[in-house]
Parts: sequence; structure tokens; C-alpha cells
Amino acid sequence: MKGKGENDSFKNQIKTIHELPPAFKNIYNSCDAFFDSSKEVVVLRNISSEIREKNDSEFQWTERDIINATTIVDNKEIMSMIIGNMPKLIDRCSLELTCSTFYRICNNKSSQITPFNVEEGVQKYIRDGSKVKCCQNTVYLNIPHTTDSVKSSFMKKTKILETYFKRKPKLVIKNLPIEMASYLNSIPTLDNIKTIIFKTNSQPIFSINLLNSIPSLNPKNVIFEDYGKSSVDIDEEVVGEMNIDMPREVRNVVLMCSRKKGFCLLKCFEKLKKGSLDQLTFGRFFTIGIVKKDQLLMASHLASYFKNVKVIFKNDISGDVNNSIFKLLDKFNMTTTTPVTYEISFYMSSVGNLFSQILAGQFKEKKDLIWPKYSRISVFRVFRKRQNENGKLTDEEIESLGLGLSQMFNLTIFEFQFDLIKTLDEFSVICRGFKKSVKNIKIYGCSKFSLDHLNILSSSVESLENFSIEGISCSAIKLSLIMLSFKTLRGLHVDFSESYFFENIIEDIITIDETKGGELVKWPNLDLLDIICIIKKSEYDILERMNRNTPRRSGKFLYFKSSKEATPYCESYCPFYRIIIQKSSKNFGIFRSIFSQDTYEFRDETYFGYDPRSHD
Repeated sequence: MKGKGENDSFKNQIKTIHELPPAFKNIYNSCDAFFDSSKEVVVLRNISSEIREKNDSEFQWTERDIINATTIVDNKEIMSMIIGNMPKLIDRCSLELTCSTFYRICNNKSSQITPFNVEEGVQKYIRDGSKVKCCQNTVYLNIPHTTDSVKSSFMKKTKILETYFKRKPKLVIKNLPIEMASYLNSIPTLDNIKTIIFKTNSQPIFSINLLNSIPSLNPKNVIFEDYGKSSVDIDEEVVGEMNIDMPREVRNVVLMCSRKKGFCLLKCFEKLKKGSLDQLTFGRFFTIGIVKKDQLLMASHLASYFKNVKVIFKNDISGDVNNSIFKLLDKFNMTTTTPVTYEISFYMSSVGNLFSQILAGQFKEKKDLIWPKYSRISVFRVFRKRQNENGKLTDEEIESLGLGLSQMFNLTIFEFQFDLIKTLDEFSVICRGFKKSVKNIKIYGCSKFSLDHLNILSSSVESLENFSIEGISCSAIKLSLIMLSFKTLRGLHVDFSESYFFENIIEDIITIDETKGGELVKWPNLDLLDIICIIKKSEYDILERMNRNTPRRSGKFLYFKSSKEATPYCESYCPFYRIIIQKSSKNFGIFRSIFSQDTYEFRDETYFGYDPRSHD
């Protein structure tokens, strides 16, 4: 059989150029396409929707043609993308008979369906020393200095970068000398980049200068992050002499950097009209610590150039929740007419009410001024401090939390550490504070979460759209019951404990084919159902049969080992698996972007996986 295949391949390869199959007429009508088929080179050019056929005597090959053809054929990702865009199956079948190379690509899964990457968009740093790297939906550049060898190496990667920039909307720059700007600017697909992240410890004004030196780069979202702990200071007179302006294509700015970097950045906005940009976000590195008056004034001036401002706080607290909120809102009280929303994350320590007693007198007079600002809080999270593993909220703290929630009229996202409370009544106090605006809830540490807790929550939140709950062990709580409890639910993530039986799960996600009798996926009335649970070998076989029997598009039904680790006890040890059922392969990433990713503490804040959907 092998010899026959090789003979057939050789016969196909001796075709002349003017004997092209009809399939080529449907390949990328808008551009030239080059294909290398082992011993021959086929060139297809689109000229006024017609293919000019030339014989060997008329057509003169150039070195450029050979290089282009070789570049394309060596990149299997490009070839799969081109062949995958052929509209007619009969053309694809004709093409796969042209040569052995085309046959392999046409029958590869990547040219038939788009692979689903469950980690797409996950926040993470890249800490290696790569100069150019593509990671998930992001291109990463780290070129700390320029030499002839560095420039030569970069030029060899421009074709690869051209392909990546066409498909990846984010660009992370850790280091890039301004001498390299012209090389980067020569890449034609650079205008596809919508978000750029400057991950550096230098002043943002230098990043803006670099951005202005690359006219082809027109991002809507610009993010400044402190890569290191230190920062290079710059004299204000030097800033004035630089005369650097923020590019007018930029609509949204995120400051995940220290406040002292904001002063020189303010100079870049002076020529812009007040209120002309869309959104400014002050990240937790900007808001942490004691805010001086001149820093607050600078932040207010920056805010005046935007239509909306978002302020992110992440603080360790002890005692009364509202006193802690008062303190935050008072210290970052900008004098601006720009609408401001707040995202607050608290980590409870074990000090108790000691600190709250000190703060109570301080904010008594300002209470009437600060209460109205609660309506600007859109995201609120309460976690346990890692060092406080067994601490619980006191009765006074529970009452304070419930009171604070009742004043958050525009709260949309709430996350809570369930094992911070002791009784069902305390949970009821918190739930009574929810307003109709709450659409997304995530609850951690729910090993003692019962059916009564679920009933209280469902009666308190009328319009819940996305719900994430972790650590469920109560066998009475089933997927079908959760979906029935929340009529408006669109996304659901349930992380079951080791003691939860898979039989309770499978009955809600499986159905039987009435004609053939095989197991099929029972599609829920949700955009996303995400499950983490223990699965035995016999139970895994059921998923395998569901996978084989259920027709679907890529990414709609997935199951794989989870990163969550089970307790390795005796013969009962089984791994955790993740099961994803979704209407669209985009839903998983959208759901994950709503909530924080860590149970106890955030990972190092980064917008590496920043999702610009809200800014489109």
C-alpha cells in the first residue's frame, strides 16, 4: 500500500503549472497564494477574478516567487487556514489529490475545524527571556538592546509575526528599543492589534513615544504595568521638552502602575479635548497606600479627559466593612465631574473589631457624604486573608456587610468566601442586602452550603445571569435544581467536592438517542455549563460514548483532566475532570473574564489577558 501511495504521489507531482485543478479558483480570492508541492511550485494569482495560465516558456520564475512559496508551505498553520476557508467540499476533495502534502493538510483536523483552547485569555505573565513569542491570543516582545545579530534575528521572524498579528489582538511589550520601531512598523498586519500592554518599569511617556514611532500600530486600548518594583524617575523639565502626545486612536487607558508615573503621563493628554476618551482605569497599584493631595489632583486631571473612570481597590481589612469602604472612598475622593465606578476586593484578617472602633469616630461626620458613593460600586468581593484560615466574621461585621450591600444600588458582581460565616441566619442577612442590579455571583468554600442556603439565595437574587459556586458536597443540590432556581441564568460553574457522586451529575447532562439507543449530550438551556468533579474510569467511558455519538461544532462539548488535585487516599483516588457544555466556544472565556480566578487571593494583577470586549 505504501508503494502505491508513493507512485500516485509522484504522478500527481509531474503535473505542469497550467494544469491547475478548479479548486484553486476558490482559494483566497483577495490575495496571491503560493503553494509548494514537494518537487513543483504552483503559483496562483488573482487578477480581475481570472487566473492567467502561463506555460513554462512564458513564465519566468524569480527568486522572490520561490521564497514566498516556500514560506507559505513551511507554515502548516497558514496552509490549514487557507484550505479551511475553501467554500465547497468538492474543491477540497480535488485539491487533496494534487499531491501528498495537500492530502495530509486536507485530512488534518486543524483545516476542518477551529481548535478550542480552554486557556485562551487567561491572565498570566511570561517570565522567560524570549525575544519574540506568541502565547494564546497575545504576541509578546522582549528586545532589551539592539545589535546587528538581534536585528537580523528579528527580520527573520517578520513573516511569522505578520501571520500572528493577523490573528492575535493583543501585543505585550516588555522591552523594545526605539531603534527597532521601523522594523516593527514594516509589518503590514500590525493594524490588527487592538490592545497594547507596556510591561516595563520605565516611565509611561517613553512608551507613548515608542507608540508614536510606529504609525502602523493603532490600538484602542493602552495598558501600563509595572514589570519591576522600582521605577526610573524623570525630571519634569525633560518631560516638557519631549513634547509627546497620546495617539488619537487610543480610546481606553489602564494604569496598573504607581502614582508617580501619572505626573509625566498627564503631559501627553494636554492637546486632547476634555471628555474625548472613553474609559480610564486606575488599577490597584495606583490606588494602594496613602494618597497625597498632589497625587489626587493629578488623578482628577487625568480623569477629566475621559467619559468614564473605574477605580480598583484591593485591601486587607479587619473589623467593620463599611468603615473600610469609607476610608477607601475618602482617600481617593477625586474632584472630577467624570462618572466614577468602583471595584473593591477585601481580605479579612483576624484582628476583629479593634480597628473598626478607631475608624468609627473618624468617619461619623463624613457618613452622609460617603453613603451616596456606594451607588458607584459595581464590583465587590470579600475573601479570607490566607494567613487567617479559620477566622469567621463577627455578628457586627455580618450586619455591617449586609448594610453596605443594601446601599450598593448598582452592584453587578459579588464574590464571597462562604466559610467566613457560621450560621444560616448570617447568610440570610447578607442575601437580604442584594439589590436587583446583582447579575453575577461567585461563592467559594461551600462545603457546608445546603439546600436551605440555595433557597435563600434564589429568593434574594431575582435576575442572576452568571453563577459560580465551589466546593459543593451536599447531594441534594443538583445541576437541574440550580438551573430551576434561577430562571434568568445564562452561565453556571459548579465545582463539586470529592465526596459528591457523579451519578447526580450525569443524569442532568445525558440523554438517550431514541432511534439508535446511544448516549448523547443533553444540551442545557444555558450559554455555558462548566463542571469540575471526580470521575471514575467506568464513568469516563460514558463521556467517551457521549462524545462519539453527539454531533456538534468544535468547543461545544469538552472533558479533560482538571488542574484541581484530589486527595490521594488509598484505592478511592480518582482525578478531577472538567466538563464544558456551551452554545458557543466563546462563552467559556466570557464567563471566566467576569470573575476573579483565585479562591483566596488574586494573582499578581495583570492585564496580560485583558479582554477589550467592553471597549469595542
